[in-house]
Amino acid sequence: MRVLFVHPSPHLTGAGRMLALLANHLRRRGHETLVVLPEEGPLTRVHAEDLGHIIFIPMTPLRRSPPAIARHLLAFPETVRRLEQLIRAWGPDLVHVNGVYTLWAGIAARRVRVPCLYHVHEARESYPRWLYRTWQEMVARRASRIILVHAHLQDAWIRFAARALVIENGVDVERIRARVRASSTVELRRAWGDFRPLILCPSHIMPGKNQRLLVRAAPMIFRHLPDAGIVFLGSTHKRTANDAYRRELRELAHALGIAARIRFTDAPEDAHAAYGVADLVVSTSPVESFGLIPLEGLAAGKPVVSVRTAIAEQLQARGYAVRAVSSTDPAELARAVVETFATSPRTGAIAFPDEYRAERVVARFERVYAEMLAQRWEASS
Repeated sequence: MRVLFVHPSPHLTGAGRMLALLANHLRRRGHETLVVLPEEGPLTRVHAEDLGHIIFIPMTPLRRSPPAIARHLLAFPETVRRLEQLIRAWGPDLVHVNGVYTLWAGIAARRVRVPCLYHVHEARESYPRWLYRTWQEMVARRASRIILVHAHLQDAWIRFAARALVIENGVDVERIRARVRASSTVELRRAWGDFRPLILCPSHIMPGKNQRLLVRAAPMIFRHLPDAGIVFLGSTHKRTANDAYRRELRELAHALGIAARIRFTDAPEDAHAAYGVADLVVSTSPVESFGLIPLEGLAAGKPVVSVRTAIAEQLQARGYAVRAVSSTDPAELARAVVETFATSPRTGAIAFPDEYRAERVVARFERVYAEMLAQRWEASS
């Protein structure tokens, strides 16, 4: 089977991690893959080997400012043309599109009459309701199947239930554990400070990721854990609003008198390599369609404290080493961190739920791909 992936971002997001996982494991299982990205970036630097063969086609993102909207609309026809040309030349059996707003690929696939699967990673709350609905309508006209990353998205897609199916995200456990074993713990501790324990918050630095919650919780954490430190690992992507947010976080840390115990860094670029030095992983982002950090933490053998998301609450309810807390209460977060260190099991004793392993997730996609192709053959016979 030949699968063409179209992914609209060069950044290292959860959707990008899933793209790398799928492309890598599909090739291991004897399929051919080709990945289309808009440009080089963190995703290609970290996952080049997993992604395999890559072609770059510019995809101008849709931003909210009028100039950005104009650039998006002006570039749209050329992006569709180039994707259509690639589909005709490479001849995939199907096109796997990441992102509800990646409309170029659906249009191109429809023109060439190749089945198209849309993989929806976006939380509806992240966009204006009217815009998300517009994207839904356009996706529904072009997609043979729509894959949702979690069941809580089903209500938003109820009108398209006949074509929508839930396949939850997963992680490449062996890759993460290999990075943990290979990580230079001594070098990272030297760079960050020899904090005991070290609390890692791996996420892009932007207001929606809610790192402010952990900064506000930090004085209460340090009161009980006087040798602890917190590392915020993530990039601002050089966006003005995100850079301003990072300055705000640093100023808040200074105002609270904890700046010496807080680190902001964007290295290592692959957060998986940093899990080895962490004693606890914290996820502060409340608006996640899925959110891979709790699973990544468990795969690395680390306990996790996360604000309440569907996957965090699900894992906690099933008894895994994940605690779910309020996204607005620093005191609750601080208590959870302190209690986790008081009760957490050894790294080797932290279990991982097998249904989220890469092999299981990829097998589910293979079945959906096979169904799509069978329906195509039936329709053409």
